[in-house]
Amino acid sequence: MPLPPRLPTAIGRVILGAILLTLTTARAAVAEPPSFLPDVFARLQAAHYFPDDDDEVWTGWIGAGADLLKAGSTTVEFTADVETIIGRELRTFDPTQANYHLAASLRVLVAGDEVIPFFHHVSRHAVDRPKVQAVDWNLMGVRGRVGFAGGRARVTVGAGWVIGDCPIGYEWEFTARTEFEPVPRLYAMADARHVVAEPTPEFPRGSFTDLGLEGGVRWHNGPRIFDVFAAFERRNDVFVQAPGVKDRLLLGFRLGPRDRIR
Repeated sequence: MPLPPRLPTAIGRVILGAILLTLTTARAAVAEPPSFLPDVFARLQAAHYFPDDDDEVWTGWIGAGADLLKAGSTTVEFTADVETIIGRELRTFDPTQANYHLAASLRVLVAGDEVIPFFHHVSRHAVDRPKVQAVDWNLMGVRGRVGFAGGRARVTVGAGWVIGDCPIGYEWEFTARTEFEPVPRLYAMADARHVVAEPTPEFPRGSFTDLGLEGGVRWHNGPRIFDVFAAFERRNDVFVQAPGVKDRLLLGFRLGPRDRIR
């Protein structure tokens, strides 16, 4: 369902205001010499789909990032990730998709929580299969992350708008995630992503909502984690060149910094 006519403009003004306020706060908070490249990190995730099919059996994410600059309460971050979908149509392990994610963001501490203006580029590619049209988009927006219960629970919400030409009709994206560690070694997570989209000839569908529920066992080593999880997801636009929605279970693992979970 499309947004009311005046709402996108109002949301855009709110996002721009939040970004400008964050930048102003960040500039005022610089009280020590900046440090260059204070941290680098890698992250890895892999899972098996249930049920699976010839197009999609495994999903894997591998990526890395760096804090390029830290000045006071503000950190400039850059990340690059590759999502690979593996099927079995042509061979036993047959990559069917390679989806690239590049993101730049500011992480600003405000009263112990984070405000994160970001720019995110996504490019989706079919592997060893015809690709008629480029499928990519750019998202600019802001996220906020709030911690509770001594850091054992966190809520992250975000809003962004798609800039430039998006061949699959995306216009706005709204996200929310909650994560909770009720007892040591156990965690639960839920997330939602609502995309405001216009139908296109190749993708004759409108707006949609992706959902995810996840729980598992978590080991900590300082800021880094190792998760073994089971999850349920409803995901739209699972194919590169055509619309499609799937409900499925996943069993997998994750490695990386807790604060940089994809």
